[in-house]
Amino acid sequence: MNRTAIRILLIALSGLFLFMLGLGARRSIVEAQYRRIAPNLPFTLESALYYRRVKIVHDTGRLPVHDPMIQFPEGIETRKTYTTGSEAVYARLARVFPPSVPFFDRLRWLEAAWFSLGIPILAWGVYRWRRSASAAWWSGAFYAVSLSSVMRSTGQELSHENFAMPFVIAHWALSVAAPEMAGRMRRLLAEAVAAGALALALCAWDLVKYYIALRLLYSAWNLYRGRERRVAGWFEYAALCAVGIWNPYHAAQGWLTSGLMGLAHGLALLRLLPVRRWAAIAAPRRAIAAVVVLAAAIGASALIHARVAPPEAYGHFAELMWAKIRHFNVKPDDPALLTFNQRILWVPALNSTDLRLAVMLFPALLALTFPALFLLWRESKESTDARTGECLFAACVSMAAFWFFARFHVYLSLFACIAIGAAWTTISSNRRWIRALAGLLLGAGLMVEGAHTLGTPERWGRVNVYYRELNELTIWLERHAAPDPVLANFGVSGSIAAYGKCAIILHPKFESAAIRNRVREYGEALFHGTEKEFRDWADAHGARYYVHAFGEFSREHPELQMRYFVNALDPRPDAAARGFEFDPDQRTWFVPLYRNVKYAVFRVVTGADEALAAREVARAEAAFQRGDLRATERACVAAMEYFPRQPRALELLALCGALESSGFKGGGGPE
Repeated sequence: MNRTAIRILLIALSGLFLFMLGLGARRSIVEAQYRRIAPNLPFTLESALYYRRVKIVHDTGRLPVHDPMIQFPEGIETRKTYTTGSEAVYARLARVFPPSVPFFDRLRWLEAAWFSLGIPILAWGVYRWRRSASAAWWSGAFYAVSLSSVMRSTGQELSHENFAMPFVIAHWALSVAAPEMAGRMRRLLAEAVAAGALALALCAWDLVKYYIALRLLYSAWNLYRGRERRVAGWFEYAALCAVGIWNPYHAAQGWLTSGLMGLAHGLALLRLLPVRRWAAIAAPRRAIAAVVVLAAAIGASALIHARVAPPEAYGHFAELMWAKIRHFNVKPDDPALLTFNQRILWVPALNSTDLRLAVMLFPALLALTFPALFLLWRESKESTDARTGECLFAACVSMAAFWFFARFHVYLSLFACIAIGAAWTTISSNRRWIRALAGLLLGAGLMVEGAHTLGTPERWGRVNVYYRELNELTIWLERHAAPDPVLANFGVSGSIAAYGKCAIILHPKFESAAIRNRVREYGEALFHGTEKEFRDWADAHGARYYVHAFGEFSREHPELQMRYFVNALDPRPDAAARGFEFDPDQRTWFVPLYRNVKYAVFRVVTGADEALAAREVARAEAAFQRGDLRATERACVAAMEYFPRQPRALELLALCGALESSGFKGGGGPE
């Protein structure tokens, strides 16, 4: 074999090793959850709805255009409500597995394996950029085993981000590798494929907008300095426009007129000016021109968006961010200080990061990132390579974002691993003792991260779910209630739809203002309204059953409970929630049907039930007037089948009982 073949083989084997390392780390956590909880571990929350969509595609070959079972009674337009596409991929790949592998475990294998594809791609990008195999190894190894990368990508819960991240990484890797490629056509092809990967990532996951924002902001800075690769910028602009035109979800969200695309439109206008003419403009005037053009483009997009599109997804981040700044990143004990959106969104995974959480997610990686960023900053002062500055910018912004929103550990982990690999190459090989010391520190950090992740893998599953009780609930609902609509809190609704086969009134997707408003109305009716008022709200939305989750008045973490979200920490004495929590068997408008430790199921006495009961009561009244006690009792019993606590039926039964005990016989008088 010649050197080139050996080199290619070594690269392939190294990539395969990193892939297997990442996949093994993630599967070890899933297997630990199977042992800790149950071998048929269910998906929960939004993940359960994701699983349901994949199962539908697997069984029927396509997603329904309109899904009447979700957000009953109006249902949802599936492709306009979710970032779809991965369902078809997972459904097709699931057929490769032998029939003996349960479908849910196939999806967990696929989720972890798909995400792990990004690990060798990341290492390849670092290698092509820094021309260092050791730098690629450090970046890939840390990304493979660090808890901040592993925790949400195990497959225990299905997530759009795990499908999107390999595309994000592919975009980054091709972007940094393109300038190093020989030949103009190869560079153009790499830039075009990178733009395509970015478009696919955005189609798969909404929060790719954050990565795009980083990219656009740094592109604006590079354009001002005359260092932007304009061809790459045009490819990416075309890809983002294509998503806004052809992707149903982003088209429905008004992506083309969003503020972020306004920035992209402004950059496109600035790129139209020839490079030489742009460079000839004095720096202060160039800055003013750039700011004016970009501000005008963003403002025009915002005005158009306000008129022709609904509030864009993730627009609620700005509202929550303002609250966190105003309250110094500490959630206030008094819910009245926040709006409903701020209260209900300021929870995991959008909660603020404290030192304990940061150490848990980054036991060594974060400590190593700070010196790595310092080395990159020092290099950026002397280098004209814009890629170094972009990595530094992305890592620093992601660190700040992580402090405000723990959710952004996904991006911080990615850029931290890239920064560590890139910083390794800044250490001169002439200073062997410094390089050896740095290698020891990185090796020790990698061991700490690996031991933290793999030492006790059972720690990293979801621990706040009543899996056994949830399984019992969904089995009962599938047998006795499906497919009738069920009202339940958004924490259990997804499981009810996926496993209970029931239509659901609420579902856990808070990127939609309409969904958040319905959840707010539900919470206010439950904690601010009486039982009758809550029944009226449930009936208006078509609910046939209500599932109550006990624990709404727990003293632990009230800030994570619905009563906090609707500003009712101490609800009124006759609030519906108090009755369900403390005296569930004595409800007037809700008939108890089933209960376990965590959940209770009630049949809703609807307005139609009341009307039918009233009709039977009228018959009972007429029979009672005739003195026909047996007919009266039969009619009252019939009324109570619809409305067990119908007051007049209960009263007539009591009167009939009293008359019978006194010796009265229908049609006559007392003996």
